[in-house]
Amino acid sequence: MYLEGPNKVVCSVVGPSDIKIREDALGEAVLDVMIRLDTGSPGAKERLMEQTIWKTVSPMIIRTIYPHTLIQIVIQVVSSERSENTAPLLAAMLNATCIALIDSGISMLSTFSAVSLAVLKNKDASTIITSPSFKILSDCVSTHLVCYAFPDEKLVSCESIGLFTQDEVYIESAQDACKNIHYEMKTTITEKMIKENRR
Repeated sequence: MYLEGPNKVVCSVVGPSDIKIREDALGEAVLDVMIRLDTGSPGAKERLMEQTIWKTVSPMIIRTIYPHTLIQIVIQVVSSERSENTAPLLAAMLNATCIALIDSGISMLSTFSAVSLAVLKNKDASTIITSPSFKILSDCVSTHLVCYAFPDEKLVSCESIGLFTQDEVYIESAQDACKNIHYEMKTTITEKMIKENRR
């Protein structure tokens, strides 16, 4: 389970499991991402979120070592704030996905972490809020979902909504936040492995 603010998600990875040979599976695993909501059925917004996760995660997995297989990522939303702005929820989903992939033993080129940022403007000054709440999302001028791969600290995804200039994307702040999240994830996974090895 991954918790970020009011967003609580659980992610599981199924596979790699054998599939019949299809054109899109030649020489590598097929990656499938599914989002299940706490209430209601997935709609267009959730399909777009699935595509964003697929685009971010697909290059991280070494799919060529799992030819003719299916790797399925299933993300269950346990609780979340209802908002049209999905950046905080997407960040939580990406972080949960990384943890689930590591836990499943799927081979990856890099691990990754994501953060959502909101930019508030007061007269001439701008304030950056990481993991913004619903109220901040409704008051901000722009939001940004940023994902970095580690250990290279390479930017792998940046999606923005709202009005902003190039100087207001705040990549450095996002990179620092992603580093902190990645460190927390790494620490949690290491502690879990130590506990499991003691059994």
